[in-house]
Amino acid sequence: MRGAREPAFSRARADHVAATESQGAPTGVRWRLFGDTRPPLTATFFLGDLARRAAIGHAGRMLGADRVPPVISGHGIDRDPRHRHAFFLPEDADGDGVLDHVLITASAGFGREAVDSLATHGRLFDGRNGEWAVRCVWLGEAERAPSRLAGPSACWESVTPHVPPWHVRRGLTNADQIRRELHRRGLPAPRCLEQVPGPLRRDDAPVRPEDFVPRFGRRTFAHGSAHPETTAAFWRLTFPEPIAGPLAIGWGCHFGLGLFSPSSALETLADEGPGPS
Repeated sequence: MRGAREPAFSRARADHVAATESQGAPTGVRWRLFGDTRPPLTATFFLGDLARRAAIGHAGRMLGADRVPPVISGHGIDRDPRHRHAFFLPEDADGDGVLDHVLITASAGFGREAVDSLATHGRLFDGRNGEWAVRCVWLGEAERAPSRLAGPSACWESVTPHVPPWHVRRGLTNADQIRRELHRRGLPAPRCLEQVPGPLRRDDAPVRPEDFVPRFGRRTFAHGSAHPETTAAFWRLTFPEPIAGPLAIGWGCHFGLGLFSPSSALETLADEGPGPS
């Protein structure tokens, strides 16, 4: 890919970044997808996994295979329940049922080499499912991203189903696992957890939890075994005070499963025009 080996933050900022809001190391990068046919919302896990593999490959070509920033790859990082390395969160910004952006966040922050790599990446390619041009359109503080996923809000609702990371059993229900994960992330305990129907696309077609997890078969298990899709569910979480996003928890959360959005944003999807670019 032309220019793929040029680590130049100034060029990336000038050519690819619409706005920079972070004073220190950015914690968020946003890509926009271009193509005649983009992946459906139910392909969230597939696209998040593809974005991570593409980001690792691009960083390896720019910096060397042994110098891929751990914040991107997640390799060589001590297991941290706060999940400080990168999340690759596909987003349907305009609510039309197809994915048009990827919000990449890491609470550890992206250093210069990681920014250079993420801001200059230009393509997502999968031999079986398609190819999409991507452009970095924003970088800054993740909680200030120009995305409905950023919050803040006291009420959050599932965009993609939460898949329990542990086997569901007596004393460790879906709700128990959500509370445990939130506690490990340093977030307040929710005042209320409600299981809810999935979000509706603009054509009012229902989105089911099982549409997300098994869609890509064996590929899903590359990141560990998912529990049966019947344990996946959509939720509404109400906290005692507003919290900042993005918020993704559960199995596959680094690739967009268990993703939540402020409920007010979900309620207005049907009335929105084309989303931000």
